[in-house]
Amino acid sequence: MKKIILVNSLDSGGAERVVSILSHNIYDDVLICTLYNDKFYQLSDKTTHINLSNISGNEVWTKRFLNILKSILELKKVIKEEHVQVVQSHMYLSNYINIITKLLGSKHKAQIVNCDSVSSKFGSKVSDRINKILIVSLYRFADIVISKSIAMQIDLKKYVSKGNFKVINNPINLDFVLEKSNLTPTWSRESVSFSKVIGCVSRFHHQKRQADLIKSLANLDLDTGVVFMGQGECLEQCKLLVEELGLEKRVVFLGNVQNPFSILKQCDLFVLTSEAEGLPNVLIESLAVGIPIVSSDCLSGPREILYPSSDQTKILKFDECFEVGEYGVLYPVGNVEELSKAINYYFDGNIFLPEPLEKRAQDFSVDKICKMYSEILQND
Repeated sequence: MKKIILVNSLDSGGAERVVSILSHNIYDDVLICTLYNDKFYQLSDKTTHINLSNISGNEVWTKRFLNILKSILELKKVIKEEHVQVVQSHMYLSNYINIITKLLGSKHKAQIVNCDSVSSKFGSKVSDRINKILIVSLYRFADIVISKSIAMQIDLKKYVSKGNFKVINNPINLDFVLEKSNLTPTWSRESVSFSKVIGCVSRFHHQKRQADLIKSLANLDLDTGVVFMGQGECLEQCKLLVEELGLEKRVVFLGNVQNPFSILKQCDLFVLTSEAEGLPNVLIESLAVGIPIVSSDCLSGPREILYPSSDQTKILKFDECFEVGEYGVLYPVGNVEELSKAINYYFDGNIFLPEPLEKRAQDFSVDKICKMYSEILQND
């Protein structure tokens, strides 16, 4: 019997990267289905890819809404024609469609993968309210609910009390990361005037808070600068902020790059500023190439990766000081002053040796994690 892995698209996000990795390691009787045609990551040639629509995820909301209805019908059709027994979905929209398709009469088992903290979706916007209703109403019908971190699962259980809950971290292709990190980079640190280089790889979205890192430069040595990799709706705002603060010579925007690892390898420090995550791949990838890390202590993922011996239910309050974990430094979300102090803590000579960082990354290896996903998919 065949299985389906369903994801919104193959665009440049963390969940999409995980599906790409899974396609190269779990392909026997597995179909990859996408809701949109955006493509950044490649799938294995051994994998069958079915695009349930021919539109981009960047279309106007009316087109995307109509596409949801079409995708449900198309998914139901594929399940019936291919005799699919299990559909495992990644990302909220795909999760909703997976469960709705089941409720409309499809006989498959619905496995949903929760890609970030549910609490982050419960704001005051109309979209947040819709998400809350859908999560509380639909997730209880899933046969298995997979979270990417311990803290994420704890958070989810506040809103979904019943279910078969599992934790599976993201798989990271460490061999691929190391191979790419040794290739000739498309950018060189010799092209900038600052000598202390901070790297940041992330989609430019309000949830990622790159502006905090830009603002922190005012509290750092003039010889410190940032290299940003990524695109997104908040990119232009961040560029304007750099101009307003007169930091043009200390900030570089590279956009999306196919090989961020050869650039990361040149950085002295990696910084993540998000207010919410699932299990941020980029932290594990930075560990793999031996780069020290400063990260916001957001829900969820950074604490589990960088400070595994600590209480995983703890989140630093805004007015608390930064914490030093086994594999990196955590600071309170949105606290630019503590972010600056955490960065200076490293540049003041408190070094994290590469070997323990690289060893920690092995806990998230493709072989280990893909085996867990394969076993779950066989749970029919």
